Amino acid sequence: MQKSIQQDIHSLIPAERLRHLHKVSARLSAAGSPHPPALAGCFVHLQAGDAVWPANYEAAAQIASGQKLSSTRDSGNASASFELVAELAKALREKSSSAVLVATLRERELLSPDAIALGRRIARQHLPLVLLSFGRTLPKPGDPQKRLDIPEMTVAADDAVAVYRVAEESFWRARTGVGPTWIRCATGAQH
Repeated sequence: MQKSIQQDIHSLIPAERLRHLHKVSARLSAAGSPHPPALAGCFVHLQAGDAVWPANYEAAAQIASGQKLSSTRDSGNASASFELVAELAKALREKSSSAVLVATLRERELLSPDAIALGRRIARQHLPLVLLSFGRTLPKPGDPQKRLDIPEMTVAADDAVAVYRVAEESFWRARTGVGPTWIRCATGAQH
């Protein structure tokens, strides 16, 4: 008993949660999901009634969370995807006060001039939204970047624990009405 207590003292995440996270990542990898550590780190926070967009991530979300999720079958067209995500998040908030939408979008979709204006509106509306994107490299400190006015955190896509910790706060923000968060997962080797 003393040994397990000592293990938990040295980690902010309980050992059993870490084991679960790594098992989920392995199951997602075996299922052929893209970016299994990042999806595992994010999707383990899903609860019954939450939703994932686009629909091709629903199977991975089901594997990771084991929960009955709300459906967002409407995939929309690529040029209007961020706008569709905003509408889906509004509809989900009306359906359930604690439900969260996890939307996976391309970074270039989130950094277009139209998306930046929409991101500012989404931030003011405090939508229950966790944005997840994948890009090749981490932004360098001091690089000028376009901003959505949505809090963002950049993590390595191959680090399930880092994504888990960022997603934990992101889901808390979305569930408590604070608003959306953008998790930027870097997939390149240039960390």
